[in-house]
Amino acid sequence: MNEPTATLAPEPVLKAALWTIYRTLCYARNITIQPSTDAAQQTNDLMEALHDIPFALMHWDESRLETLRLHLRCFDHTSWPGSTNLEQMFDQKLVEMQK
Repeated sequence: MNEPTATLAPEPVLKAALWTIYRTLCYARNITIQPSTDAAQQTNDLMEALHDIPFALMHWDESRLETLRLHLRCFDHTSWPGSTNLEQMFDQKLVEMQK
C-alpha cells in the first residue's frame, strides 16, 4: 500500500490534537481502573474516535480537519456520564493555540 506524502498538520492543529489525545488517554486509563462492566466498551469507543487521528496529522491536507472532527464526534459523550465532548475539547484547544 502506498502511503500518502507526509505533510504534518499546521502547528495549532497538531498541538490541539495532541492535547486532545493526551487528555483522552488519561481519561481512558482512569476508567479502566474503576470497577465497571462498561469500562471496556467505553474505552473501545474512545479508541475508535482516536485511532485515525495520528495518521491524519502526519498526512495533512485541509480536508483532514473535518475528518478529524468527525472522528472525535464518533465518541458519544452523552452515553457516558462524566465523559468529555472530544470535539469540543479539541476546538477549544485549537482556538487557544491560534492566539
